[in-house]
Amino acid sequence: MKYTYKMKASQEAVYQALMREQLHYFQQFIPGLKKLRPRVEINKKLQTKQSKKSVDTTIKVSEIKQPELYIQEADSSNGHIVQTFNIVKTGETCELVYSEDMYTIKGGAKRSYGLLTPLYKYSFNSACKKRGIYLDKVALERFTKSESKI
Repeated sequence: MKYTYKMKASQEAVYQALMREQLHYFQQFIPGLKKLRPRVEINKKLQTKQSKKSVDTTIKVSEIKQPELYIQEADSSNGHIVQTFNIVKTGETCELVYSEDMYTIKGGAKRSYGLLTPLYKYSFNSACKKRGIYLDKVALERFTKSESKI
């Protein structure tokens, strides 16, 4: 699934806001972490989207390409999720393109969620829009005037 949100902030400011938020998330589990890098990972229990059961999950930073790309993966006994944040420059602003590729393990074989319900798509879009609004606000308030580096 994919969602695009038109940002008001610059590509670099949105990237800095995203990296700040992701770093804070990972610091909940690795308190001394100063910077996100590929292969940094945490283990935690997450609730599945379908059955709502808690499962042990490993979340790993897969790829970081400043100022345009952040990819993380989540692995559990239920399957694999790849989350991609692509920050596409559009003049002085940018678009945040978030995609989530989900694969479940059923009967020993991986398969993607091919037919999602319209309700799930609506919920996905709504959550992505809220995330875009929040990251744009953080980018404009904290990273537009002084382009701090994380």
